[in-house]
Amino acid sequence: MRLSVAERPITATAVLIGTYVGLAAAAMSAQGVLVERFFHDIYVPIDYAWRSALGQVPHLDYHTPIGQAFTWPFRLLALAEPASPLMIVHAGVLVGGILLLIALAGLPRRLAPPLFLLTGVGAIAIAMSPRDLDAFWYIYSHNAPYNRWGHGVLVLLAAMTLLPRRGEGGAGWVPDGLLIGLMCGLLLYLKINFLMGAIGFVLLGAALRQLDWRAIPVAVLVVAAMIGTVELLFGNNRAYLGDLALAASVNRDGLLARLWGRDLLQTVAIGSVFVAVGMGVIWLLQPVRSVAEAVRSWWKPSLLLAGTVGIATVVHTQNNFTREVPPFLVAVIVVAEVQRRRMRDAGTRRGRDPGPMRRALAWTLVGVVGGTTPLLDAMSVVDHAVATHGLDAGAIPALRGTAGETLLVSRRLMRDFPDRPGLRKAGAEALLPPNSLAQRRRRWRALTAMEVRSLAEAMRLLRPHVRPGDVVFAVDFANPYPAFLRLPPPPGALTWWHIDRSFSATVHPDLDRMVDATTFVIQKRIDTQAGPHGEVLWPVIRSAVEARHGIVAQGELWTLWRARTRTGG
Repeated sequence: MRLSVAERPITATAVLIGTYVGLAAAAMSAQGVLVERFFHDIYVPIDYAWRSALGQVPHLDYHTPIGQAFTWPFRLLALAEPASPLMIVHAGVLVGGILLLIALAGLPRRLAPPLFLLTGVGAIAIAMSPRDLDAFWYIYSHNAPYNRWGHGVLVLLAAMTLLPRRGEGGAGWVPDGLLIGLMCGLLLYLKINFLMGAIGFVLLGAALRQLDWRAIPVAVLVVAAMIGTVELLFGNNRAYLGDLALAASVNRDGLLARLWGRDLLQTVAIGSVFVAVGMGVIWLLQPVRSVAEAVRSWWKPSLLLAGTVGIATVVHTQNNFTREVPPFLVAVIVVAEVQRRRMRDAGTRRGRDPGPMRRALAWTLVGVVGGTTPLLDAMSVVDHAVATHGLDAGAIPALRGTAGETLLVSRRLMRDFPDRPGLRKAGAEALLPPNSLAQRRRRWRALTAMEVRSLAEAMRLLRPHVRPGDVVFAVDFANPYPAFLRLPPPPGALTWWHIDRSFSATVHPDLDRMVDATTFVIQKRIDTQAGPHGEVLWPVIRSAVEARHGIVAQGELWTLWRARTRTGG
């Protein structure tokens, strides 16, 4: 079947490319990385970027439950620019470009041009946005970019597996298998829960005959080739499995609590709203005259809708809870395309045309539900870039002259929350409870100000003592100090120390190896924003530190220990 002129995606393709170019230009113009919320989380990608620039191999040189695909954009960028916090923004632009190419290769013959544009822009903007999910476009956190990248890939993969190509026969399953295999391989080496979601979408599409089953063996071969290539280049597949096993053993109780706890119930409730909207779109675009006719006509789009929401719910239980779940958007887009095709094929015979009012309402629902998150993300990319040029965005004084000087914070935020030692000692408990949006925002702004001052004190203690080649380990949620001071990171460390998520008092990597190689240990005695992770880690590591290190400096929040036999330069 030949596509009509209206169905040819030439204009939509041009708009999609133009949108990416515009967002990329805005992002690349940013003068720094401005953080408004979850300040401590920015340390994690900063550490990844620095380790990647040094050529360190995940799972061998350090431990992380996140796969090494997260480091590949940083490794490429390190060939062209010095390691800095700005790498986080630039890596998002690079990933957005990859998603653009995948969208152009796999989606135009599956979706009507408006839906193709909505899906493509959604995937790209999700991957590039500095906005924290659930937040307004002007609240930047750059939190866990690997989750955003995984969502972007999963959105495209879901659309590809749940919608067959239009107007095309022959060997279309070959390019489908190649693209699906590429995306599954990327998710395997990005974050394993997204791979589980990808497998779910592939099986759902094949079961409902939306995906040619012959594409599956091709995809398996592509994934196998990627596994072999990674083993040949890095030799760390077994170590990756070991880090996943470590995280699983730490998370066992916490995972069950999340699967059967409040987070799951809230996610199911949100997913139910998307199911209801999707069913409304099905009904609006395909009116039926009886229950029996509804069962015959609606069973496939209903299963696609429920299956997509169910798979996305399972994936989401492995991430930090947010009320925005990007793959939910695909559920509504997929059923809208399925019903659009049926409406087109049925034509207007026997009164089957739903009428202009029903069509308009259906497409309005799809646009609002499917376009809100992409719009917020796209706005956030532009707004962040503009904000970094504003008078209110300032460098952190403690980081001037270091590799971290492009990490920015609001000057107004620091003025609004002056340095009050009593408040810092009490931490979050002294702040207003988050019973309203205004109180929650005030709480996070105060916590950010506290963490910036904590960072300043740590840098003040470190800078007079460290020399090139010294190894610094922070007893805290994460360790940005090697990246800021251009020092070698501690070998065998975790990229972040999140109690009951990446380690526990009894389950953790070999700490003796790490402490043996460490010149300085900077111990955070009073946790500020990140929670009690350092307080739990210190008793585990204390005996090893005290046996090899002595105190050389102390502040209000931190204690600096130096090795009695210096291991660095």
